[in-house]
Amino acid sequence: MSPLPEDSQTSVISTAPAAQSNHTSSSGSASLPTATVSPGSAGFLNTPTFPILTLSTEILVKISEECDDSDLPNMRLVCREFCNSSTKAFGQVYFADLHVLLVEPSLDILVEITAHPIYGRCVKTIVCGTARTIKPVMEYDEEEGEPIPTLSPEFERSEGNIAMLVTALNNLKHHGNLEVALGIHSDEAWTKGNGFRLLGGPITYDGYAVKDFDASGTLGSLLEATSATMFPINKKCFRFLEELELDRIIKNDTIFSSMFSAAGTFNTNTSIRLDFVQWSSSGPSSIMIGISDSNQLDLTNVLLAGEISAVLGSPYYTSSYIRILKLALDLTKFEHLTLTDMAIDTSVFQTVFAKSEGSIKHLKLSNVITSESVPGQGDPTEVLCYLKDQLQLESLTLDRIEITKQIDNGLQSTNISIDHLIEGEKGFDGHTEVQEALEKLISRANSWF
Repeated sequence: MSPLPEDSQTSVISTAPAAQSNHTSSSGSASLPTATVSPGSAGFLNTPTFPILTLSTEILVKISEECDDSDLPNMRLVCREFCNSSTKAFGQVYFADLHVLLVEPSLDILVEITAHPIYGRCVKTIVCGTARTIKPVMEYDEEEGEPIPTLSPEFERSEGNIAMLVTALNNLKHHGNLEVALGIHSDEAWTKGNGFRLLGGPITYDGYAVKDFDASGTLGSLLEATSATMFPINKKCFRFLEELELDRIIKNDTIFSSMFSAAGTFNTNTSIRLDFVQWSSSGPSSIMIGISDSNQLDLTNVLLAGEISAVLGSPYYTSSYIRILKLALDLTKFEHLTLTDMAIDTSVFQTVFAKSEGSIKHLKLSNVITSESVPGQGDPTEVLCYLKDQLQLESLTLDRIEITKQIDNGLQSTNISIDHLIEGEKGFDGHTEVQEALEKLISRANSWF
């Protein structure tokens, strides 16, 4: 089990048997309170009583909930009472986000976790790996040596993978846990179950190099299992798919319509999260597109500046994640828009969201750099003016925003953070308050430049 970025952890269910290990505290040893020992009848001693164990179960549970994630395994080793009281907190941390491979040992563990009366209720996400053939890393650069299939032909032909997924989903239904996000992942190509990793080298997973992927086949197995169990697939998760994989999904009409669109509209009654790997001259970076059932669109690290306006308008552009984004924007009127870790200019922003101008009511910008459409010639407050004049916003949240002005024909730039322009919280509610805040920012920014 490895830590996952943000506020959760991932259990990577690999083909290897689960290993047990001893855990020690950060200080190297645990210091327990002195036991109270009283003489018993017939010369025997009573069982030692630790003061903390006289507390109610509710308080012990609260203690476990307040512990650091890394301390929970140690707590479960203290005694039976602490093990029992920390079981739910342990499950919420370590079994909420499960990565599995469609092989028997991995699916065995998935079935065991989902069958557990407590851990089964803690599961929030199950994503199936798309890797199909692997080779030991030592042979990665060698031509000789046959790839090792991660999914045995016999197991696949007997539909054993589907049968075990059916068992796991039925376990979740038995617990009443129907809000689990289901999907696929190929992040084993870039990580060890530890979030996105900006490192080079061979694409490895548990000591093996991935040689082939099958996103469509993996999704097909998952969809068959959900159909057989009538498990609602209202939340979908696609993690770090390569463009080739997503492109295959897009070209498979049956799978694409099931996962993304139906009857000519985007599935706004579902939640979809897509993570991608984007390559550039500076190396790989991660992209996230999130679409929720509340008509909310979340974009992270998606390029919305430069030449993307021409890209979006070109039928020859083949970037799969941009095609998914364009489809979503064409078919859905989003009311909530969140942009994180991005650079935007007015012309591109207007091109991308032209059909959504009338529907966007709530906007959140976090770690965003704004710039003129034409470097060195436009107004540095263009983006703010666009938000004020073209969007009918009911709420606006700004966090770490920089306004940039290009000088010397774009060879240099100067910028200012809005923290220097307006004090206090940067959250504004109500159309009038939003308009007043934007007018103040525009005026002060123009004065500063």
